[in-house]
Amino acid sequence: MILQNKIVLITGASGGIGMALAREFGKHKAKLILHYANTKINIDTLQEELAKQNIESFSVQADFKSTDSIKSMFDTIKGKYGQLDVLVNNAGIFKTHENSFDTSQWNDELRVNLFAAVECADYAMSLMTNGGVIINISSVSGVERFGEMFSALPYAVSKAGMNRFSEILAIELAPKVRVVSISPGYVLTPQWNSTSDEDKKSSTNEVPIKRFITPEEVAEFTVAIAQNDAITGQNLLIDGGLTIRKF
Repeated sequence: MILQNKIVLITGASGGIGMALAREFGKHKAKLILHYANTKINIDTLQEELAKQNIESFSVQADFKSTDSIKSMFDTIKGKYGQLDVLVNNAGIFKTHENSFDTSQWNDELRVNLFAAVECADYAMSLMTNGGVIINISSVSGVERFGEMFSALPYAVSKAGMNRFSEILAIELAPKVRVVSISPGYVLTPQWNSTSDEDKKSSTNEVPIKRFITPEEVAEFTVAIAQNDAITGQNLLIDGGLTIRKF
């Protein structure tokens, strides 16, 4: 897919990976739709930056805990553009839990990380009249266990579900629409700001390349997948070798 003038929706565009995705798709002169959940400060700053580079962008708010809010977002997109070429399901939340058997604590992560992604894909399909690609930003935690993960069980389950959803949807939508999931390893986003230097070092020591993945590397990888029409139905890892470290 040639990305110039293609309409690209990036959910969770106000976070570290989301902003990097916007910049990278922007380099290829795509028309960007930037979703945010609550605060618009980062989005405003990002749009100012993109405008200086003559990159077209449009922002849209939606609460992914609400199915009505998601529908309203896509109604807005349909009214403005009438179509969609690329959906990047990047929005997500991560929490730790004292009792991961308390399923009442699972609701937010399953709702935002998985169910909202499914709903976005459903609405996006109807707008991909000329074909397109759906890219789901997942996580290596949906593939394998790392460290003490039981406290993050709901997150891991939501990402494992996203991976399987991507595989099945790819079969259903082929050959017109491609579906791919991308599973980053440890990515250096603001989420790590509250982590001690000791814990950061411990985490990077698990990675064969001995460093964090950058949001820009995830974005570059995502754009490459969007451009390659031969890739669908795969869960692709960008993890610095984290998942093979045991070998």
